[in-house]
Amino acid sequence: MNLARRMGATALLLTLPLGLTACGGGKPSKEEVQAGYAKLLESNGGGQIPQAQIDSIAKCVTDKAYDNVSGDTLDKIAKGENARADNDDVSKLTGYAGQCSSDAFKTSAP
Repeated sequence: MNLARRMGATALLLTLPLGLTACGGGKPSKEEVQAGYAKLLESNGGGQIPQAQIDSIAKCVTDKAYDNVSGDTLDKIAKGENARADNDDVSKLTGYAGQCSSDAFKTSAP
């Protein structure tokens, strides 16, 4: 499987386990969400995704999702939890992950 497909598949796989709503507090900072998403990519990517792409995808997904998904979902991402989230949030995150993975690959292609 080529690198673009691996990155896209990994980013999409991260959003699939998100589905139960957390009991929850306030909204974490963008930096916390980005760091948590990068942690999820790193742990689920099995070393297959270069750090530059992890950082790019995490920033892009965070920028797109921050004001468009629930605080509970953002909290789970910030904590690096592969917990389930609201179905609407999962759908949004799946779309964002696909777009961001594609963009990250395009900008890193030789």
